[in-house]
Amino acid sequence: MVDEAGDKRSFRLFALFRISGALLFIAGVAITFSDLVQLNGAPLIGIPLACLGLAEALSAPRLVRRLTRS
Repeated sequence: MVDEAGDKRSFRLFALFRISGALLFIAGVAITFSDLVQLNGAPLIGIPLACLGLAEALSAPRLVRRLTRS
């Protein structure tokens, strides 16, 4: 028997982590190269944020898939 509710929940978590990681990455790049935080960019803030977003977008969905499989 297929657990459709569990599959939907798993897919939503998967998509949530992928999208939030991509948004963090884009925000980090924007902070690094634009005047959002300070003039001429803020690489000390933006680069770590971009790295965290990239790590979340790439690794968190794999963890969700591994944890939700039975």
